[in-house]
Amino acid sequence: MDYAINNVSIRDSIVFEPNDAELFFHDKCDKYDYLTAVSCGVLSGCIDIFLVGSPGDSTLGKWTDAQADNFVKFFARKNGRSETQSGK
Repeated sequence: MDYAINNVSIRDSIVFEPNDAELFFHDKCDKYDYLTAVSCGVLSGCIDIFLVGSPGDSTLGKWTDAQADNFVKFFARKNGRSETQSGK
């Protein structure tokens, strides 16, 4: 199936350079590299589905927001700012 956008075929719009085959088809990854990549993707997807959800209803949202806020306060204290000082 050939898709077209503005009467230009997507297949015709892809341009391969002479050395592209060397870059794309002769990788040096072994099965463990691919297994690691797939595992990271599956784990990230599961975290996104089960723990993150929509921005307002996130299970981890309030906790991560509080941790980021605490880190910013910690960093500011280490650099000599008090909590009463504004960033202006």
